[in-house]
Amino acid sequence: EKMLLEKITYFKERNQEQWGVPEDLVSPLGWQSAVFILSTLEHNLIPSFQLQTLTRAVKAIYSEFKFAILPKLEANGKSNIFIAADDLVPIFIYIFCQAALKHPIQNRDLMWQLCHPDSLHGEGGYYLTVYESAIEFVLNEPVERQAFVGEDSDKIKSHSRMKSPSFAGTILNMQGILAFNETNRYGMRASFA
Repeated sequence: EKMLLEKITYFKERNQEQWGVPEDLVSPLGWQSAVFILSTLEHNLIPSFQLQTLTRAVKAIYSEFKFAILPKLEANGKSNIFIAADDLVPIFIYIFCQAALKHPIQNRDLMWQLCHPDSLHGEGGYYLTVYESAIEFVLNEPVERQAFVGEDSDKIKSHSRMKSPSFAGTILNMQGILAFNETNRYGMRASFA
């Protein structure tokens, strides 16, 4: 988790475009409401409340899109614009780094293990999978070698040589994580048609 926190600190300087947010979906407000809501995740000690906070953070993304981005796009003659899963992931990764949580991996594990199974189906489970994908993506995202100093810098340097996964790969990883979690927690296999 220490390496993740160091990378989050480093990546906090990246802008939305550097995370792959499409130009049409770059928020002039910087997704501030979603960042604020996600940053309060650890104020909730009960995992089910953390999951509710995570859900509110993602819904804040859609709300900011509706009120800050969509009117501008419609004024420019663009219609039928929406946030697809491929667009949500880079936006959420940006928000995740801006929120600077102190224990993101621990939060993820607690939500998966202690939330009621019914709350992990549907949007709660999907948003938790997006959260987990953000963690994995940041862990695997390369950084410049001089970015870190300290005892874990060799681990980070070796991580920096890894090729960054594509966002399409992240979506496939999300599906794999969902399938893994469904199989292991509920004795059934999720299908993705």
